[in-house]
Amino acid sequence: ITATATVVTEGATVTFSATATDSSNNNIANQVQWKIGDQLQATGASFTYTASTPGQIRVRAEVSDSTGTASTFINLTVNEIERSITVTSPNGGEVFETGDTEQITWSHVGPTGPVNVSVIEKQTVSAEFIGEAALPIVDHTVLTVPINVTSTTPITSLTVGLRLNHTWDADLLLEVVSPSGQTVQLANHVGQSGDNFGSGAESCSGELTIFSDTAETSILYGTAPFAGSYKPQQLLSAFSGQNPAGQWQIKINDQWTYDQGHLFCAQLSFNGTSTAVATNVPVANGTVSWTVPEALAGKNLIARVDSGLAHDESDAVFFIAGGGSPSPTTTTTTTTTTQPPVEIEILSPNGGETYNHDETITVSWTSTSSDPLTIFAHSVNKAPKELGETSPIQDHTTLLIPVSIPNSGAVREVALGLRANHTWMSDLTVSLRHPDGTTVVLMDREGSNGDDLGSGSKDCSGTMTIFDDDATTSVVDGSAPYLGQFKPEEPLSTFDGLATAGTWYVEVKDSFGLDQGNVFCVDLEIAGDGAQVASGQTSPMTISAQTLGAGSYLVRAATSNGNDEGLSDSSFTINPAPFDASDSFPEEDVEEYTITVGYTSEEMTNLNNSASSFGMGVEEFQKTAVGLLAFLRALLPPGAAEWAPICSDCVGSEQTTTLYTASDGTQSALESVAGSSMNGAQAQRFSSSVLIFLLALLDAQN
Repeated sequence: ITATATVVTEGATVTFSATATDSSNNNIANQVQWKIGDQLQATGASFTYTASTPGQIRVRAEVSDSTGTASTFINLTVNEIERSITVTSPNGGEVFETGDTEQITWSHVGPTGPVNVSVIEKQTVSAEFIGEAALPIVDHTVLTVPINVTSTTPITSLTVGLRLNHTWDADLLLEVVSPSGQTVQLANHVGQSGDNFGSGAESCSGELTIFSDTAETSILYGTAPFAGSYKPQQLLSAFSGQNPAGQWQIKINDQWTYDQGHLFCAQLSFNGTSTAVATNVPVANGTVSWTVPEALAGKNLIARVDSGLAHDESDAVFFIAGGGSPSPTTTTTTTTTTQPPVEIEILSPNGGETYNHDETITVSWTSTSSDPLTIFAHSVNKAPKELGETSPIQDHTTLLIPVSIPNSGAVREVALGLRANHTWMSDLTVSLRHPDGTTVVLMDREGSNGDDLGSGSKDCSGTMTIFDDDATTSVVDGSAPYLGQFKPEEPLSTFDGLATAGTWYVEVKDSFGLDQGNVFCVDLEIAGDGAQVASGQTSPMTISAQTLGAGSYLVRAATSNGNDEGLSDSSFTINPAPFDASDSFPEEDVEEYTITVGYTSEEMTNLNNSASSFGMGVEEFQKTAVGLLAFLRALLPPGAAEWAPICSDCVGSEQTTTLYTASDGTQSALESVAGSSMNGAQAQRFSSSVLIFLLALLDAQN
């Protein structure tokens, strides 16, 4: 097949021709079927097509005979014609009287088709913070800006404008909240390490970042400072049909540390009722007459000209007199002084510490306020998953590693450690997925031609790469093998407030060929709901490890109103109490266990006196007695009868607890005395009683 052209402009015609013969060399070109996609366009030796849709189109010719079907195709590229409409009048600032006849005019470029002309009610409300009144954007703080709206016309569309300076835009979550409490995310940690939203003057006269559902580029794919129009993370059409009257809020949530900034302008622009002026007007006319109706008196309006292929609106509002004073834009310049947030930093425990079950933990912090704080402990799921060689990273595949997390309420903090080998790290995208599908990209093809995540042993004892929002270095600025802590490309705080329980997934996607690897260990740490352990505290204070119990924890110190807080950087660990072998010995080997025995007051006096005669404490004396009895037991001939206990439950008003360890042989000594006839408490009581009896005999002889 042939074509008169393979690259054309929208609206052009192209003729395709085909030759075809059957197995007997007969001409069957008139049987050729021309298809675009699955749609039959024509049958015959040629086909003329009018290119109406921009893009690449595959035109296929197909013919059949008794032996089968043959087909071939040509790709046709259709370039879009430049087309635009520009409203030239009214374009902002005009004042019209009801009953007057005015002209709405426009210019155009390219074929757009007929246009519909309308006027739309509009209200723009701004909050402006100039100079020293600029509102500070502070780490780990939500800045809430109230904006009062008076219009009661139902919303048909809404745009939000912002002008703020902030280093490292990815720290920020930007939201707009309606008077009913409905929230829409404008931007959720976008812009990576770029700075600012908007540019130019530090006021509403600067070039704003405009969030608009009709923008061509999503904020997700824009770059700082985002000057111009961007489609928000969630659509503002969620507010369509609502009465806008009441207090709206712009929320700027700085969820990371180190980078701060200021807000200069927040602006809401509401489009309300649309009134048709004319329909199906030839675009070339460039103008329509409009008699201003009395129903629009006192309204702020914009003109809109729309062909479906192109459209434009007035740059600013014009006003219809007769219904009150014009108020094209309500601007509030605020000089409110905000109370600076309290900055709290946990000094200890701040990560990595290990405490025994019976220790006292000192909690200390610094605070920019002298007010006492409330202290919380957040349990952390900490269970490194050893994978060995079972989790290969293969070319053009995504490795999914499931991690089951128990229920501990809502997510408060997340960190992920990885130990993996892979040549050419920029092949990889590493993500963490919540059980509900929410996914955070930790690193996306970073590391260039460097190798590996972490180093050393190919298991969880190796040096890990740790993704943590509190890290000071972004993974974007790091280099393979990424030893230590790194701030991920997208914040793990995205998971805050979601349920902890369920199966999480670590995703490792290899997008290229030639280089492969293996994941050896994942260590997913998730802190859930916290429990208050103390209130009204000043630094330092102490907490008993027994109050918290065995496990891993984060400490949080918060102001009494809960507005400001500090959280330890990473978890500390409290070791469990040793196994209590008083009633039964452990089924598996343990390094430590304890034996608790009860004595009467008289027996305890004898025990203390006997220990003192050797210059020992009670615990050391009891272990010495066990060692002596174990030695005597070893001297007995094989098959000798086991010793019988001298007490059944070995209870008493006074108790002693003795620690036995495997490494010093005291466990094996106790278990040899016990044999199969005594438990731990009985064996210890028996040994102590025998030694006390022998000492009494010795004293009697002397």
